Amino acid sequence: MSGATSEGNTAGAEETTVNRERLQRLQRLSEQVRLGGKGSMRRKKKAAGTRSSATDDKKLHAAIKRMGLSQVPQIDEVNMFKEDGTVLTFAMPKLQANISANTYVMSGSAPQQRRLEDLLDDVGMLSQLGPENLAQIQQLMQQLSAQEKPSDVPDVPDADFEAAATQPTDAPVTS
Repeated sequence: MSGATSEGNTAGAEETTVNRERLQRLQRLSEQVRLGGKGSMRRKKKAAGTRSSATDDKKLHAAIKRMGLSQVPQIDEVNMFKEDGTVLTFAMPKLQANISANTYVMSGSAPQQRRLEDLLDDVGMLSQLGPENLAQIQQLMQQLSAQEKPSDVPDVPDADFEAAATQPTDAPVTS
């Protein structure tokens, strides 16, 4: 029995050396950037999927042309009224439209966000508001009238003005 175990040990030792050799060979192959054996083509590096904004712009303009949008000239300002009482104001935007398809595209610089209260001074802005904003305007007017300071004219108590006018005063009258 002792002979059988010694023969089994040598066979196991040979297998481990063969496995180590295979492992070393595979590691060498992985260090070389080849998929197959000698003479095979190198693995190609996959390019990262980076997009440039120029490519996106080209695709956007192609889609706009397909929709049949045309430029609307002389637009100085676009105001978008939000439900929370703020207004997005775009200055000098590029506006394109297809009115029959009810399609509008607006592009330009970042919008300026303002409160509706700040725009009440502008008369032209009030004409842009629709009936859905009427409740907000009424609420703002009530808040403004409540915040309004009393005028410099004092309240006059109930008095007889004719009697006060006939009483002589000590102050000289200048004419």
